[in-house]
Amino acid sequence: MLSAYAPPSSITSALPVETLCALRTALAGFFGASPLVAALLLDVRPEVRSLAESWLAEGFTEGEAPEPEGEAPASSENVRELRAENRRLAAIAAEAERTKNALKRLEAEATLLRKRLADAESQASAALRERDAARAEWTCEIAHREERVRARVEAELATAAFAPVHPETEAPGRGGEPPPPTSEGKLSLALTNGMPCLLLIDGHNTQYGMPSRYNPQRGKRMTEYDKRQRLLRDVAELIAPSPAMRACVVFDAPEHSEAEAGERVRVVFSGGKGDHRADRVLLDQIRFLRTCGDVPCILLVSDDRELCKKARKLGAETLPVLEFGSFLPTTLTPSR
Repeated sequence: MLSAYAPPSSITSALPVETLCALRTALAGFFGASPLVAALLLDVRPEVRSLAESWLAEGFTEGEAPEPEGEAPASSENVRELRAENRRLAAIAAEAERTKNALKRLEAEATLLRKRLADAESQASAALRERDAARAEWTCEIAHREERVRARVEAELATAAFAPVHPETEAPGRGGEPPPPTSEGKLSLALTNGMPCLLLIDGHNTQYGMPSRYNPQRGKRMTEYDKRQRLLRDVAELIAPSPAMRACVVFDAPEHSEAEAGERVRVVFSGGKGDHRADRVLLDQIRFLRTCGDVPCILLVSDDRELCKKARKLGAETLPVLEFGSFLPTTLTPSR
């Protein structure tokens, strides 16, 4: 029975106790006295339920509803006002729902903007990291180029110092002969004057000694195969104009193999176990060639002090990696 009287509660629950007392007769005429009292009894407010119980004690639901003291008779004007108030409340509820939906849309837009801002910050951070990497690589490249230029100048000066001079201006020396050229001078003579020369290159050591050329920080990361191919191309291009030159590039590797990497360029993979596997191959090459005695000049390119010391004892010339790099072209040949 109480559930049947639920519709009146949609209005009575929105009205204060004073208004219920003032509109008691009008509400009873609109809903009926019994449904009105039932709705008030269902109200969650204790004062409203007490009011309904007092009306029940007065016999409010039987016959014509009594009028509260000091209250004007019920009229159709009160009913119209109540209906207008109900419509106004419904409009307020609809407006509140629209506002709620608008807030949801604004929250979705704010979430999207926050995501875009986070993406922009991430891109900006990546651009800053790339700029710093480019700056570091360029600084390294400048230092490397300065070393190469300095080494090249020293090599040219050494070549010029030991070149034949005019008889009238020849300076007297020990026995009338100039001192022998340096390792850089010998490489320069081999490249320009056709002097026979064998170039032995410690592969991995040479790559580590010129990181800006064989392990650049920018661009696509180079594999070990790409690094080897770039070094082999550099050596092949370096000795190509000098038919009397040969080159042998030795790399550490678990399996032994040999192959032709270009015209007069041979690549050897050491094989064996342990560290410095390429060192043994390089020293064996020097011993064999010195035994044969058919190569007037053997140049070993490496920064390994112990290896260079042993090579010099066997009669080979040694050349630091950066000084060797000064003879390489500054523009890299693209991979095929």
